[in-house]
Amino acid sequence: MNQIIVYIYLMFLPLSILGSCLIIYTYIRYKDLRKAGANIVFCQSICDLVDSGKYLATAILTLSSLNQTDRDSATTLPCFILAFVGQSSAIATTAWNFMLNILVAWMVFKADHMRQGSEFPIKYCHIYVWGSTLALSLIPIHQYGPTSVGCWIKGPQNLYRLTFLVSIGLYVAVSIVIMSWILHKIRRDKVLNTFTSKSSVERDMFIRQLRMYDILFKVASVPVLIFRTYELFGITSGTVWTALLFISVITFSLHGAANSIIWITSPQFLRVFVTTE
Repeated sequence: MNQIIVYIYLMFLPLSILGSCLIIYTYIRYKDLRKAGANIVFCQSICDLVDSGKYLATAILTLSSLNQTDRDSATTLPCFILAFVGQSSAIATTAWNFMLNILVAWMVFKADHMRQGSEFPIKYCHIYVWGSTLALSLIPIHQYGPTSVGCWIKGPQNLYRLTFLVSIGLYVAVSIVIMSWILHKIRRDKVLNTFTSKSSVERDMFIRQLRMYDILFKVASVPVLIFRTYELFGITSGTVWTALLFISVITFSLHGAANSIIWITSPQFLRVFVTTE
């Protein structure tokens, strides 16, 4: 990891850490925020916090040269721990974002086919997210070590990196299909004047807010996905590779901060804040 990347992490990651902490604290502090959708954002923020903390710790270790004496060793304990934590938190964050898409689809489907009293089965989301995260983090357990931008699965062409790349690629692709269907459904319903009540308007506003979290995740994750795919095919230098490196580092480093802006500007948060004041 070159020095410029380290300084970018040190500049932006604390903002994302503070943003994730804000979401976590207010969710725990105000019970009116604890609803379907917000609980998924809460879980994703915990994973974002851990992921940002991992990269910040890597940047600090690199800057202070604490892991330079054995930098090429895949068995360096701090680097191994950071790599395992990074793989786990990244996959968990991706999976929770996918659950956000499933929730939005469920809300749209519920309006047509389900009773209004039915609740989103969040416990099954926890089973799926943490189960898949554990499995995909343990598969490359012997491959963790130093990389071009910190500690992860060592070797740019290591096929074990597919545990990360394929999972994120599938999540992004499927979520695009889901969101496309949702947008088509909402627009069609508006044309047909199916949803005109106050509750329907509030539902559409909430769905729009959840979609913003999804868009921000894609802005942060797609550059990383493309960058790591370039590396997998042996491209580890050049103008395009360098541009992707800096874009992925900057967008990732600001993800948690951007999420917190959506959180504090949402009608639900403002309503709770005004009531509290």
